[in-house]
Amino acid sequence: MICLVQARLLGFAPSESGNVSHGESMNRAEERLRKQVKKIGQQIEEKQQKLRVAQQKLKKQERKQRTRELIQLGGLADIAGFRGIDTGAVLGAFLQAMELLKDEATYKNLKHLGDSTLASRAGRRRDRSKQSDTVKEG
Repeated sequence: MICLVQARLLGFAPSESGNVSHGESMNRAEERLRKQVKKIGQQIEEKQQKLRVAQQKLKKQERKQRTRELIQLGGLADIAGFRGIDTGAVLGAFLQAMELLKDEATYKNLKHLGDSTLASRAGRRRDRSKQSDTVKEG
């Protein structure tokens, strides 16, 4: 139970000159403290709910990013001609490629090859797009 001095210090009880009896002031001080505790408890629950919602949003964004990366990786595997190849053989090729990529010179060579292939494909797409735009205009 809270003492009167503590209640007064916290601003919950009237001063000694007040007309309220000691028991009444203590009851009011206790009630105020209980209300404060309840309010703080509700605030904590609200913050915890906001935290849960934020965590769910983050997980959803992470899943979307992972899905995007996997789709891109599948597209690259398709460009490289892996479509229709046995999945075990594809995985073996990927594992071997990861070993090759540990060597910096090999990494740079393979990156250059891949970047060149992607740039070439993008250029061909632009050219086809320009040609189709010209046909539409004519």
